[in-house]
Amino acid sequence: MFDLHIHSHCSHDSRETVENICLAAIEKGMAGVMVSDHADMGPCDIPDTYERFCRRADEIQRARALFGDRLAIQEGIEMAEYLYDPTLAERLLLITEYDAILGSVHFVPYDGTSIAYSAIRFDEKSDAWIHGFLELYFEKIKEMIQKTDIDILSHLTCPLRYINGKYGKGISMDAHLPAVREIFSLILSRGIALEVNTSGLDYGASGLMPPLSLLSLYREMGGTRITLGSDAHVASRVGIGFEEVKKHLRDMGFTSCLNYQKREARSIAL
Repeated sequence: MFDLHIHSHCSHDSRETVENICLAAIEKGMAGVMVSDHADMGPCDIPDTYERFCRRADEIQRARALFGDRLAIQEGIEMAEYLYDPTLAERLLLITEYDAILGSVHFVPYDGTSIAYSAIRFDEKSDAWIHGFLELYFEKIKEMIQKTDIDILSHLTCPLRYINGKYGKGISMDAHLPAVREIFSLILSRGIALEVNTSGLDYGASGLMPPLSLLSLYREMGGTRITLGSDAHVASRVGIGFEEVKKHLRDMGFTSCLNYQKREARSIAL
């Protein structure tokens, strides 16, 4: 299997080396990894993003020289809030020939919010506030899909990891199903893959992003293009939960997932 969403110390919230990531993947018998570091254009990023990605390109080349005979080592980028600073986003995309561009939203400017939603104290917010926040979150997802060039939609429903997982709010997605359906229709029409992100499995199968219920909806709508990503920020979590998730996906009727090389999708049997 390939883990297409892993963070190294190039990301502002990780200290892991590419070499350690590769060693962990080899030990787990994986076929390949994609180092897909944060490129957040919003106010939650740090200012040396461009320099970090230049250094990482060199580090990936060194890792390929060390481990390339045992592991496919791919180069991705997790682009968030592209439209907040499109000039910097375009500069980042010219650094190297990426294998895949992951699209995500980490910052939602709702009701004066100026921090990443991972830092919001949702336990101090009313249910009505949270539903308003989620409504804008899904609008930002739709805008990203429509206006930017991405290969993979990453961790849809990520705010629920904090809203329900960390803070136990028990917020239902029922009111947001029309928005999710529209998002699925958009990625289906554009050939964008849907990431199955396993980083929330600490909160049980419902912590998958998106959760099983929405993955089932995606499949019912004709969706077949999925990728697996651990969103690991430390090497020990590379590929976490993949075997469990593969069983769920097969039960839903999925038969394959995707890997990417130079932005070309390649099918891998589940």
